[in-house]
Amino acid sequence: MTLGFMRPTHRAPAAAPAQSSTSPECRSDQDLLDGVGGGSQAALKELFRRHGAAVHRLATLLSDDGAEADRVAEDVFVTLWHRGGRLEDQVANVRLGLLAMARRRTGPATHPEPPAPSDPPAMSRLRCLPSRDREVLALTVLGTATLTDVAGVLQEDPRAVGSRLRSGLRAARSTAGRR
Repeated sequence: MTLGFMRPTHRAPAAAPAQSSTSPECRSDQDLLDGVGGGSQAALKELFRRHGAAVHRLATLLSDDGAEADRVAEDVFVTLWHRGGRLEDQVANVRLGLLAMARRRTGPATHPEPPAPSDPPAMSRLRCLPSRDREVLALTVLGTATLTDVAGVLQEDPRAVGSRLRSGLRAARSTAGRR
């Protein structure tokens, strides 16, 4: 993943951003979104530092293509910059909002993927799951989100999402037992 998209050529802030005496590392995610809205590249970089790896992992899980995952991760943060720090969904936490953006840009895989030889064991188990179960597990775990939040992102009934989560966990456990 590169941070080349952080160059200031993408957009100039509408007004001079208010300078915060708090370093970006100490600010909340919501404060950082507000900073991005004010044109702060430091805020965008800090959001990327905090959540870029999770966005990339989700894109990798859903696409099984490293180059596609790189493109999706970069596109999520470029879009966030161009939208002035506004997420595309009303969500409980910023990470889940960024993951929802990545999910839309990647699209769910149509079938379980064979694990790559370089995958860590947990990633290998997730790749073997049906895509719908994999998607719920990834959003719940990577997004540190509740079932209700994940159901909102997926626009599905929370009970159905809970059922898919339990199914995915059972499948992951049984896959782990066979290794």
